[in-house]
Amino acid sequence: MELREYDKIVFFSLPNNYRELLAYERSGYSWTGVVNGQIIGSGGVCKLWEGTACCWLITTPLIEKYPKFLHRTVINVLRNVIKTLDLHRIETTILTGHIVSQRWARRLGFEEEGLMRKLDSKQNNYYRYAWVREDEKPL
Repeated sequence: MELREYDKIVFFSLPNNYRELLAYERSGYSWTGVVNGQIIGSGGVCKLWEGTACCWLITTPLIEKYPKFLHRTVINVLRNVIKTLDLHRIETTILTGHIVSQRWARRLGFEEEGLMRKLDSKQNNYYRYAWVREDEKPL
């Protein structure tokens, strides 16, 4: 799977990245988007503890051809997981330089919670984003 620039930075900053990815895949709800036999992205949601989870996404350059597919798929997955696991919080981390993902997270209903300095093995900085269930603010 050929990753996009920011996805490579994140993926290769994880110690034992392939083992971590397999653990993510096996620990929760995950999906892989395939169009015409080609992978465009993989993502998932991993339960942290009762009512809370984290979500992740890695993408290939092909995702730029299918942004509506990605958005609809992620919305559907998140709605399903929120209902199935009765979640009140989903969080994610996004590299500080990845403006496109930050904007997209906000469109999904996530809010920035703060800077996480030197979070990974390469000492990259990330922002923490979270969606928190409010009665008046469904996903």
